[in-house]
Amino acid sequence: MKNWVNISSGCGLSGYEIMKYPVTNEDYLSFLNSKGSAHYSRLMATHFFGGVVEDGGKFVAKVGFGRKPVVFVSWYDAKAYAEWAGARLPTAKEWRHAAAWMPKEGRLSKYCTGNDEPPTQSEANYYDFENGWALPAPHLADVDWYKPSGAFGLCGMAGNVAEWVDGETSGGWKMALGGSLFRPVDFLRTDAGEADHPSKRLSTFGFRLARDVEK
Repeated sequence: MKNWVNISSGCGLSGYEIMKYPVTNEDYLSFLNSKGSAHYSRLMATHFFGGVVEDGGKFVAKVGFGRKPVVFVSWYDAKAYAEWAGARLPTAKEWRHAAAWMPKEGRLSKYCTGNDEPPTQSEANYYDFENGWALPAPHLADVDWYKPSGAFGLCGMAGNVAEWVDGETSGGWKMALGGSLFRPVDFLRTDAGEADHPSKRLSTFGFRLARDVEK
């Protein structure tokens, strides 16, 4: 599947490229098998959201987890993967622009789907206090499960996993945007976000890459 999308200028940004999908367990395997266990968490094997196990000295994806977003990656892990792949993490401003820019209106939408109306659970993977999980166990969707959304046709910008970006809070924690399968719909708003210590490996944090457009 084509994985890089050119993002036109807007929001005071120059053009850049961003991955259509978050980094998957399948994607992350090549990095682990190249760099070793320094960027691996045992929770990838033991937790029901995790999708990578070590088998005979080699890292492999759990059955059915290859196309699910990799989780239990710290911000440092994500940055190292980006450098290994010849890319970088998107800035918070780039990420929000890619998710929610409305070209005709010249502004960001209220939700990371590119719309002002909140998405339903058939459109994004988030937790609803009345309906519960959007999907059956293990609840985490493949990166191409939901239809592309927004002006640039990206997948998974709203819900499923929050995504680390290159931005931090005043306390030095790193930001993650887009909400997740564990959060209610309000976390899918473009003015929402989460943050945690860059060394933390969390069950609902993943990432995607960006890169500058060659001039």
